[in-house]
Amino acid sequence: MKIQHFFDKRTFTLTYVVHDEASKSGVVIDSVMDFDPKNGRTWHESCEAVAQYINYKSCSLTEGKSYG
Repeated sequence: MKIQHFFDKRTFTLTYVVHDEASKSGVVIDSVMDFDPKNGRTWHESCEAVAQYINYKSCSLTEGKSYG
């Protein structure tokens, strides 16, 4: 089992990718969408970094539950 974290400096939060290197199955925990509260704009820079890692590791994501 491998756990990779991604720190978002704007929100001071961590997103995690947890995956099994043998089966290539994984989940994303606590993903972050970039948001500017001053103008209400969103973008996906943080998500892109996570997606690049998932693609690099050739992981397939399994559906999880959302709590919150």
